[in-house]
Amino acid sequence: MWALLPLLAGTAHAKVHNFAMLVANNDGGSGTERLYFADDDARKVQSVLTGVAGYAEEDVLTVIGGERKDFISEFGHLKLAIDDAKQQGDEVVLFFYYSGHADDMGLQLQDTRLAYLELEALLDRSGADVRMAFIDACQSGGATRRKGATRQPSFVHDVSERLGAEGTVIITSSASDEASQESDEIAGSYFTHYLVSGMAGFADENGDAKVSLGEAYDYIFYETVVRTSQSALGAQHPTYEWDLSGQGDVVLVDLTPSSSALYFPDGMNGHFAIFDLERRAFLGEVGLDGSSKRMAVQPGMYLVQVRYPTHLQVAEVRIREGQTLDLSTVAFKPVSYEDDQAKGAVELQVRKERRPDNTVLLHAGTFYLGDPNLRTTLLPPSSSVGVEYRMTRKGNTRNWWGIDAGGGSSVDPIVVNSLPMEVRSSYSTFGVSVGWATQEAFPWPGHLGGFGRRVGYQAGLGARMGGLYLDRSFPGGEAEQQYAIAASPGWTAYLSTTVVPRKDTGIAWVVDIGRTGSLVAYEVSPTKTTFTTRQWRLALGFRF
Repeated sequence: MWALLPLLAGTAHAKVHNFAMLVANNDGGSGTERLYFADDDARKVQSVLTGVAGYAEEDVLTVIGGERKDFISEFGHLKLAIDDAKQQGDEVVLFFYYSGHADDMGLQLQDTRLAYLELEALLDRSGADVRMAFIDACQSGGATRRKGATRQPSFVHDVSERLGAEGTVIITSSASDEASQESDEIAGSYFTHYLVSGMAGFADENGDAKVSLGEAYDYIFYETVVRTSQSALGAQHPTYEWDLSGQGDVVLVDLTPSSSALYFPDGMNGHFAIFDLERRAFLGEVGLDGSSKRMAVQPGMYLVQVRYPTHLQVAEVRIREGQTLDLSTVAFKPVSYEDDQAKGAVELQVRKERRPDNTVLLHAGTFYLGDPNLRTTLLPPSSSVGVEYRMTRKGNTRNWWGIDAGGGSSVDPIVVNSLPMEVRSSYSTFGVSVGWATQEAFPWPGHLGGFGRRVGYQAGLGARMGGLYLDRSFPGGEAEQQYAIAASPGWTAYLSTTVVPRKDTGIAWVVDIGRTGSLVAYEVSPTKTTFTTRQWRLALGFRF
């Protein structure tokens, strides 16, 4: 297993306990353009930490899609866990990662802000001996500018010799006046892409099976600048700030021989790309000039590509637990760029990120007339069942539209002309709605044990145009069967709770409470030409 972050010199008797906090939000609030891959980038980092870096799942806390208050709440849980580890005599390392919107003053979590000064103060007060912060956001260099951060390509390697006992390092994806860029090609941001692949081993420049902080920064800086230099926004320059004391060798990643890995031996040349077939994600790219490289991976199926100007050479390989596969022993076969399996899977992921949320619900409830007098003289309340589909557009203004259908029936007494009689009533309705919804918030991350990974909520309000069919009959024969068909404009509202399973397959459970009202143009007496209907519903379904 990897040991991520410092091997603290002189403290061999102490256990090093690693914690991580990963924060991501595609929504930066009003005035910002929605990102597509911030959430996915955080999950890539989480996969590295828990899948191959030896982090316990309960020690990696996530706040995905939340606001400032959600971050503060979860950081409180983290602080309690760190305090407990310190009381047991452990050395503590904290790995902090953020992906989303920011400006030169702080992180933008929907319409809320966390200032860089506040973030640094929280990290300093966390109780961890070593704090490592990686911030992937536009203008994130503002987090380092106050202390004269540099964006030079060579990290000061003397720093690596001095780190060990205590302090903070902050590495950002861009300077304070630059944009951080996402790429459809890699389905994520350049900075995080190279952070993850560098930690996996591609940043190990001296071949000692360890990725130092300096090696990681040099790799991230060079690859990010090169890949963004030809973009419309121009080159993006990662920056860093360090404030650490003590002596010792800081290792960002220790690639131990027991890790499962892909091995590129001496003599292999070309531009290689590695794609995780099971998790549908690019893991990294590396240009080889004959020197060996090793990439630690989780057990599973991988697609390895060698890219040439006119075609690809590809090989699908399976890596088992503890296996290091020498790729020089693998047979590669030529394929055209049109048949690039990795590209097709990434394009599918891009389309998935850009498509609206779809929610399908089955609901049950009660349907009744708004006027209490009409409920006792015309049509009593009835139970209702139905189905609803809602499509919500992603973005800062989450417009939605939906369709619903339902019906119900009841047998109840009413009073007509002072005479009590029993009536059998039923209704059917069909409606189309359009409206607006709040940004989905997840204030309760990771607190449902093995069932749920995140719990969130969302509210919506909209206008509805429906068609209504009512009928009633009298088992006692007091009158003939009666029916009415009418259009019914009105409104609809809902409050939904979303539960994202621990194994996130892209489908989440939804529990929905809704209320609908409508106006029916129908003459029920010489003096009353309209009446209103109301419906309460409780729904259960799923979102995809």
